[in-house]
Amino acid sequence: MRKPIARTLPTRLTWAERGRLEKHMTKSGSNAKKQRIRAHAHHTGLTYREAARTMDSADLEREARIAKMREWAHRPEALADERGWYLRHLFEEGDHLPEYVKACLYVLLDRLGTGKYIDPCGVQCTLNDLVAATGLAIRTVEEGLNVARAHGWVHFTAAHEYELRVPSEQIGMYESFLSKVSDPVRDRSAYHWLQERIARSRHNTEE
Repeated sequence: MRKPIARTLPTRLTWAERGRLEKHMTKSGSNAKKQRIRAHAHHTGLTYREAARTMDSADLEREARIAKMREWAHRPEALADERGWYLRHLFEEGDHLPEYVKACLYVLLDRLGTGKYIDPCGVQCTLNDLVAATGLAIRTVEEGLNVARAHGWVHFTAAHEYELRVPSEQIGMYESFLSKVSDPVRDRSAYHWLQERIARSRHNTEE
């Protein structure tokens, strides 16, 4: 059985959590940080400089916490477990995929854990890297990745940044979340009316 590594860790960091992890602060990023400092100063009654020092200290602590979480999630045995689990599903559930698509996914899988976020399923890889590693034409790689994304095997998260995902895992996870909503219907009359419309539409399409 697969160890629930990815499920126990956040796959995305908010802007506040990135903090000092941002290596290249753009002008807009700098302005956003100043706004956060001003808001913190206003909320706490501190001066701007005091608020900035407080936030810097909190950012350093957050950075250390994130680094420890990433180190734990990217242990060699954890990455090996993720790779094996993904391969098993790819060879079974993804057996119908075109060979070119599976070739691209297999190469991305070799780079498991190279993404910039905590999630070990993150991958960094350029199109040129994929072309060199697969021997495919660049157009084949581009369309192959599009097919993989359409089937839910990979998500595009940034330039040259991907997340490898097993479609059935995502479906099961979100269906579980949906089933646990305590009060799913707010307006029962509106929902009942919609269900009647759906039933009529189904009946009309089946005629």
